[in-house]
Amino acid sequence: MVGYEHPAIPKETGLQAQSTTIKLHFEKTLEEKRVFFFLFLGLVFIALTLRCINGLKYQRRCHKLTLRLATERLKQIKMRRNNGLADETDNFEIQFQQPPLSYFGKLKRNWTMHIGFLILVYVFMVFSSVVLPYS
Repeated sequence: MVGYEHPAIPKETGLQAQSTTIKLHFEKTLEEKRVFFFLFLGLVFIALTLRCINGLKYQRRCHKLTLRLATERLKQIKMRRNNGLADETDNFEIQFQQPPLSYFGKLKRNWTMHIGFLILVYVFMVFSSVVLPYS
């Protein structure tokens, strides 16, 4: 093997090949990070949507309770007026009603389960996108 010689490669060609390799690696890495970023944005959007939906459910429950109380109060006032017991000093104001703390706890548990599920999905996506291409 004494007579074996490597062909001479010009320095310019070697630098160009190395530069091309680095650019391709950088573009591949950037593309992977871009995919993770968009997956993360999608999960954040879903989480915010779920949070809004849960907030609207809570607000709807509050409105239902207030409406129910207002309906009962109106029935009482009508009955008192029909019986002649009502006077003009009746209090018509209805305070905004909120559900008991147990309902709020249920809502928080529901929200926690949704977030836990989203985190689990995100971890699975990251794991599968990192492990599967190298298998």
